[in-house]
Amino acid sequence: MKIQNVFNKVIKSENQFSQLLLNLINQDPTVKSIAESFFFEDISIDINSLHCQKRHSNGQPDIFMSLNTGDYVIIEVKTQDSNLTENQPKGYVEILQKQDCKDKRLYFLIPKYYKHEEEIIKRFGSLVNTEGIEFKIFYWNELVRELRRELLNQSKQKSNLLAEVVEHLHEKFGFNNIDFTVEQFNTMKTDIIPSTIIKLNEVVDSLIKSFSYKDYKFDNEIESGYGEGYGFFYKNTFYIGYDFQLWNEKGVIFIIMANRNQIGEDLFEKFKSYFIKYGDVQLHNSDFLFIDITDTLKQQNNIETINEMVMQFFSFK
Repeated sequence: MKIQNVFNKVIKSENQFSQLLLNLINQDPTVKSIAESFFFEDISIDINSLHCQKRHSNGQPDIFMSLNTGDYVIIEVKTQDSNLTENQPKGYVEILQKQDCKDKRLYFLIPKYYKHEEEIIKRFGSLVNTEGIEFKIFYWNELVRELRRELLNQSKQKSNLLAEVVEHLHEKFGFNNIDFTVEQFNTMKTDIIPSTIIKLNEVVDSLIKSFSYKDYKFDNEIESGYGEGYGFFYKNTFYIGYDFQLWNEKGVIFIIMANRNQIGEDLFEKFKSYFIKYGDVQLHNSDFLFIDITDTLKQQNNIETINEMVMQFFSFK
């Protein structure tokens, strides 16, 4: 499986995301400035006041800080559809009430479409308003969008690690915009793409029917980063089918593929020597070789031809 980001499966819990956000604010002036603009309308954060999971007698807020105006702020962080605790909001309100300051703020930072958002509003809205506490809900995807826009614009000045952090936040909370060219959009509105894919699937299904069920295995994970297509492994030796990523990158459509690490050196060289006469041979890397047999599909007896090609391989010396 392709790992998209070095922080994959490392930063997962609400506590970890809360600490990550505080670390970014503490360590990077640009992130601090974005957070001040996003949460506090450009009021400065007192760096020395940042706390994550600081224990109080009335609770343990995810983020607790003060502003240079003297305001105290609690930010409760949600990263998935976890329930509110029984202590929310009473405990947080009591914590803020004990602070010797004029203005007190109780904020939530939640994913867009958080399951319990209405419950947050129901529990907190009336209570904090009667206590003179400012209550707001913020969304992770909007914060991440601001971080990503600013930091990616400054990528030459920023470390790759910081870019990885922001991308991890984007993968968790952001929304991708997929842009289509005019040509791609116009092609989608015809039947060319679906009819072609349907026929390619029929080729794969017809080949499978011609083999014993013991000899094939559906598995599109042909290599890390690939596997978006349709095909099968025959006798645990090679893959037959198509892969959209290879199609896009290499211009090859229907392939027979072998992986040196899976089948061993001898069988890999045998595969290479035998199938070279059936189509263009391309090495994706030193261990990943595929034969483009797309032209075979133009033949009248294409299924029979591919079947015979495969069966003869195992008698080839």
